[in-house]
Amino acid sequence: MNLASCIASKYQSEGSLKDLDEAISLHQQGMELHPIDHPDRASSLNNLANYMGARYESQGALGDLEEAISFHQEALELCPVGHSYRPSSLGNLANCMQARYESHRALGDLEEAISLHQQALELYPTGHPHLSSNLTSLAICLQFNYKSQGALGDLEEAISLHEKALNLHPLGHPYRSSSLINLADCMKTRYDLQRAWRDLEGAISLHRQAFEICLIGHPNMVSSCIKLANCMLSKFELQGALKDSEEAISLNKQALELLPDGHP
Repeated sequence: MNLASCIASKYQSEGSLKDLDEAISLHQQGMELHPIDHPDRASSLNNLANYMGARYESQGALGDLEEAISFHQEALELCPVGHSYRPSSLGNLANCMQARYESHRALGDLEEAISLHQQALELYPTGHPHLSSNLTSLAICLQFNYKSQGALGDLEEAISLHEKALNLHPLGHPYRSSSLINLADCMKTRYDLQRAWRDLEGAISLHRQAFEICLIGHPNMVSSCIKLANCMLSKFELQGALKDSEEAISLNKQALELLPDGHP
C-alpha cells in the first residue's frame, strides 16, 4: 500500500496516467491483504476509490466512477457513527454521487449527494481542514437542485454556505478566488431572478475581488474576466451608463486574448 501511495503521489505531481494505473493495480492487490474485519480496510477502500475517481476525471470512463462509488459505499459501511473517518467517507461518496449526477442528470443521485454532504457537515467540527470544501460542495449541489427544481430556498441556502466557505478563505488563501467567484455566481443568479440591485452590486464587488487576485496565468483568470463582464453588461442594461458597457467589452477582449488557440 505504501508503494501504491508513493506512485499515486507521483501521479498527482507529474500527471502520468501510467502512474495512476499502477497505483490502482497495486491497491487492488493490496486489498486482498485487508479482509472485511481488517482495521485498515476502510482507509484502503477510500484510497482505492479516490484513485478510481481521479481516473474517471481524467478519462471519463463511467466504469471507474461506478467502482469508486461502490468502494466508497463499502468504506462508509465500515465507518459507523462515531468513527473518525465517517465525515470524510460521507463527503467522498457525496462527491462521486455528484459526479454521476453531472454525467447522467438523475435527480436521485443529486438528492443522495445533498443528503451525504449534509450529514458530513453536521460531523465536521469548527476548524476542520475539510470543512470549507464540504460547505462548497454542498452549496454547488444545492445550486444544481435549484436549477433543476426552481426552489428559491436551495439558492438561498447555497448563498449562505458559500458565504461561510469564503469566511474560511482569508486573503492569501489559495481557494479565495474560487470562493469569491462561487458566491458571486449565486448572487448574480438571484439578481437575474428577483432584479434586486444589491445582489448585482454584491456580485460585481465579489467578482472584482476575484479578478484582482487572479494574475495572468491563474486558472480562474479567464472565468473571472467573463463573469465580471457579464455583470457589467447587466449593470449597463439596468442603468445605461456607457462606461459599464465599455468595461464589459474590454473584459471580454481580455478573456479572448487569454484563451489558447482551438479553445471551444
